[in-house]
Amino acid sequence: MIFKKNIALILFLIISYKSFSQAPINFQTMSHVHEEWKGLRHCDTLYYANKIQPEVIDATIKQLRSKKVYPVSDLYMGANKAPLIVTVAEQTYLIAELKKLKSFEWPSGMFPNSKLINIDSTKSVFLITNKLPKSQSDECSIIYTFSKPIYFRNGSIALYLDQEQYSNISTQLTYNFYYKENKEWVEYADCYINMGKEDPGDN
Repeated sequence: MIFKKNIALILFLIISYKSFSQAPINFQTMSHVHEEWKGLRHCDTLYYANKIQPEVIDATIKQLRSKKVYPVSDLYMGANKAPLIVTVAEQTYLIAELKKLKSFEWPSGMFPNSKLINIDSTKSVFLITNKLPKSQSDECSIIYTFSKPIYFRNGSIALYLDQEQYSNISTQLTYNFYYKENKEWVEYADCYINMGKEDPGDN
């Protein structure tokens, strides 16, 4: 139990650090993904997935069907402290849009020095990066997965996936609601989070 609490604390600190240090989120160009990768100074190639795993979408839909009230994220530092309450109409719309994402794929060449990876071929990345020195391998093995944002409430809120895969069995993902505040997108409320190694479909 103590070990699990320590792991949870470490993950929270990592996420907290990223939230304060990351570049402003740009849902038009996804440039924030490249800016985050550039912070890994020893890596030659940015790997990103062509699409979201269907089981992640299914787990998010399951969450949306079971919940309508989403507390404000611990990482949100803005003025709007009220929880996000999703209406039935919004719930229906979000689920329909999530289902569409199962067939959506990103193009290659989105970023400089990048390589598009099929979600069924992630092992090919680790076969390359595992040959690097340990200090370099840990950072350069990351495969970034991100969704096309789903906007609602006149474009003031977006549902967006941010996922990093570190190995064949280790993935950290957050599918969260973002709020546009002072012309910038900020993480507002958690929808679906998986910080472990288990199958997302099991949550």
